[in-house]
Amino acid sequence: MINISIANDDSVDLFVSVTDENTSPPYTLPTFRVNADQASPIQVQEDGNGNYLIDTVSTDVNDSSRTQSVLGRTGSPGDPVSVDLSQ
Repeated sequence: MINISIANDDSVDLFVSVTDENTSPPYTLPTFRVNADQASPIQVQEDGNGNYLIDTVSTDVNDSSRTQSVLGRTGSPGDPVSVDLSQ
C-alpha cells in the first residue's frame, strides 16, 4: 500500500469516490468529503513499481448534478491528486 493525497482544487466542497485499479477486482473506497482547498490522505495499492492507478469521481456536495469523472490517473507515492469540477 502507498499513501497519496486527494486535493480539492475547487471553490466548493466535494464528495469524492476513488476506485483503485491496481486491485483485482478494482476496489472502490467509501465516498468521502474533501472541503474546498483542502486535501485528504488515502492508501491505495501500488503496481509493483511503486505507482498508483486510480479513477476518481467528484461531486458538488450541494448539487449532485455537478460531477466530474477522471479515469486512469497514475502517479507515485506522495503525489497530490487534484480533483475539481472543471477538469
